[in-house]
Amino acid sequence: FKNSPTYRPNLYDLLAHKAVDFFVNVNPELPEPPEPFQLTADMGFAPSAEFSQLRFPTKDEGNRLRQAILIFQELVAYHLANNSDPTPLIDVELQRLEFANRYIQGEDKDEKYLQALRALIKRGGETPIVAEVRYHIARMWDEQANRYNQGQNPDYRYHRQKAKDYADETIREFRGSRGAQLSGNLVQNMLRKSIDAKVENVTLADQEFRFWFQYRNIDQIYIRLIPAKLEWQNEYDSEKQIKRLLDITPAAEWNERLKAADDLQLHSTEIAAPALKAGTYALLISTTGEFDKKTSQFSLTFFQNTQLSVFTRQSPSRDLEVYV
Repeated sequence: FKNSPTYRPNLYDLLAHKAVDFFVNVNPELPEPPEPFQLTADMGFAPSAEFSQLRFPTKDEGNRLRQAILIFQELVAYHLANNSDPTPLIDVELQRLEFANRYIQGEDKDEKYLQALRALIKRGGETPIVAEVRYHIARMWDEQANRYNQGQNPDYRYHRQKAKDYADETIREFRGSRGAQLSGNLVQNMLRKSIDAKVENVTLADQEFRFWFQYRNIDQIYIRLIPAKLEWQNEYDSEKQIKRLLDITPAAEWNERLKAADDLQLHSTEIAAPALKAGTYALLISTTGEFDKKTSQFSLTFFQNTQLSVFTRQSPSRDLEVYV
């Protein structure tokens, strides 16, 4: 689609974008000169007309980042002067802003990036490429949501929900556009369910214990503690492991209602488990009570339940592990 006349109206566009693609893929292992080229937020996120007139003085004139910026600058200036359709300009500006966002550092980077994207929306009006700009805004909020961690950085807790609402609006208003398709994929990812459990490698027999559980977009789980063999944990075929375990009568099973969350974030909790007789067990958790391999997500981990004070085992890397 990027090679279509809408995005690349002439040969110059095609060749210039190929050059940009070459220069933006910088090898981070290449040695830097004593005074490497630095891109500031004011330069990288400058409005289109202002950016097209900037100068980038540096002793590192051969720097590939600088070469990319100069080509972006030429493309922006060209499309400001030659196109009535804003699509080619907004497309190159999206690439320029994403490139700048990747390399610029600073506390105000996010706000300046957002301001620059919103300026593109204003320039684009109702043209379909505006949906792509909106997708970039939603994706930025979704990425910022990862900064939240159950009490840490609480300002970002609902950024994923904000991103979803914005993406849903994009899908409705720009139905059938590429930006709507990208937004739909983003929403699917935000709604994806995930579960993960961790239990101590050794628990005490005939005593209740607790295990750690992390989840997203789940409000109920189904748990089985299944007698197992120690060597099974070294098998890498999880589907084979689960199929085998589902044919074994559990030592205990129950369902657990989780604390509801409306933020689309990862959450974690501790879950109490009943006392077990000594032996090796599998902790198998499913998102459905049927434990159906086609419709359920699973979390599987093995542990030893023992009355001994010292326990050894061979890890998958064949190292000897000792637990006291």
